[in-house]
Amino acid sequence: MKILISGSSGLVGRALIPHLTDGGHKVVRLVRARPAPGEA
Repeated sequence: MKILISGSSGLVGRALIPHLTDGGHKVVRLVRARPAPGEA
């Protein structure tokens, strides 16, 4: 099963992803792009 994880760099996401991939799932991480210099 393909699973989309938002918040994948957080505490829960980092712990959850290995369990999902070990279970044979494909994980897609949703991450926020860093702002370009001078853009914030």
